[in-house]
Amino acid sequence: MIRASMPNTTQGLSAQKRAALSVLALVLPVLAGLAWMIVADAPLRLVATNLAALTIALVIIALPGRFLHTPATALLCASVMVLTAIAGTEVDNVRRWFALGPLHLHSGMMFLPLFIVTLPLLPVILRLAALALALFATLFQPDLAMTLSLLGATVFAPANKAKRFALGIAIAALLAGVMFDRPQPAPVAFVERVIAQAWGASTGWFLVLLAGQIAMLGIALSAQTQGRALAGFWAGCTIASMIAPYPSPLIGGGAAPIIGFGLALCAMRATQRIAAQGVGKRADLA
Repeated sequence: MIRASMPNTTQGLSAQKRAALSVLALVLPVLAGLAWMIVADAPLRLVATNLAALTIALVIIALPGRFLHTPATALLCASVMVLTAIAGTEVDNVRRWFALGPLHLHSGMMFLPLFIVTLPLLPVILRLAALALALFATLFQPDLAMTLSLLGATVFAPANKAKRFALGIAIAALLAGVMFDRPQPAPVAFVERVIAQAWGASTGWFLVLLAGQIAMLGIALSAQTQGRALAGFWAGCTIASMIAPYPSPLIGGGAAPIIGFGLALCAMRATQRIAAQGVGKRADLA
């Protein structure tokens, strides 16, 4: 089994170290992106938005998180994706955003990280159905970057009896997305293709932002199961943003990826605390 053959990279890490790693995986790329935006004279509203989003995300992470640790959360996230595809904000025949006051937030970046973390709480059949629903939404929006990212999360998720079916669904969705992909809107400076933009301006800043994206994948060290799947999701987002005009998560301007990461970390830490409490109770009974 794949699960048995892979080493547990978190075995020697305390809960405090895992928590610190997960927060650093969020904070470091955001700070790298903010530094680049300030140096490159990005619009002040992007800098302010990311600072506010980082503050909100850190507050969310500090919450107990039990309100997110439910099977219904994954279904709700998938449903929001579908609703966005049907009635979201439209730009060039693409619906990937929903309005929240003056802000237009990217639904996939906001809710799919939380979806990935809470998906294992569902029974197998509902898990596959929720994954298919989320993938359908990414095709209908359309958002090939989110389709690729869900495939990445599925690839890096631990082996179980549903994984082969989940991989089949995700690969089929990606192939369908490639076949029926529409022309993309022009890239938005400091939001999409940020690493490519930095490469054209400065090798040093290119390396700083690339290091920020790699730091983001450090989430894999913070939890054996959920962390790997979340890292696979962000890897998919990063790859998509480097080859096409899709948002660059955390290093680019935009509140949705930052708050979405915060929601996912909040739920992930709740899962870890609940698991630790279960181990403690079993030890007391032994």
